[in-house]
Amino acid sequence: MKNKLIILTLAILLLIGIPIVSADNNTFTAGDIINVWTYCMELNNSKCDYHSTSCEITAFYPNTSWLTQQSLMQGNASGFYNYSFGVLGVNGTYSALVYCNNTEEGAINFEFIVGEDEDLYDETFWLFVFLLLVPMIMCILGYIAKDKYFNIIAGMVLCCACFYFRDVGFLGLSDTFITQAAITVIAGVGLYLIVKNGYDLIMEGNL
Repeated sequence: MKNKLIILTLAILLLIGIPIVSADNNTFTAGDIINVWTYCMELNNSKCDYHSTSCEITAFYPNTSWLTQQSLMQGNASGFYNYSFGVLGVNGTYSALVYCNNTEEGAINFEFIVGEDEDLYDETFWLFVFLLLVPMIMCILGYIAKDKYFNIIAGMVLCCACFYFRDVGFLGLSDTFITQAAITVIAGVGLYLIVKNGYDLIMEGNL
């Protein structure tokens, strides 16, 4: 019973934690067309009518020089406003400010990244290592202790890590086919560990 509770707890933490880590993905590859979006709400909490509400964006290069100043954004019926910067030749973290008249938000501040940001790369690298190293350690512990529960935990970590890899890719790897193939392999290994060891435990009467 104790092992079952450990597995359930780890599964809940992983399913909650991984999406939170990968939620902010406002990063563009160098050479991309940079399109930014913001959602607009009026003072009565209804979506903005783009016919009567205008939004303007001011943005700065990574060195804080002007990129654009009070440029009109394109609104749509869903309440979203878009602005396209085209292709930006300078890599780094850009800052932007959006102002919509007569709205709940007023001014909205946000950042977006073009190319590889060194701090983001370091953070992603170590998380990448962690998400692959933990399953390896779990499998080794399972082999030493002859406990299949460790292998099931390893499978859960791999499957949940695929959600993160799907959003951020593999550390700058631009080939979508290779990235998707790698994610499929990792997910397959994770599912195999869960199904194979879960089946064995059921047959042994331990699950």
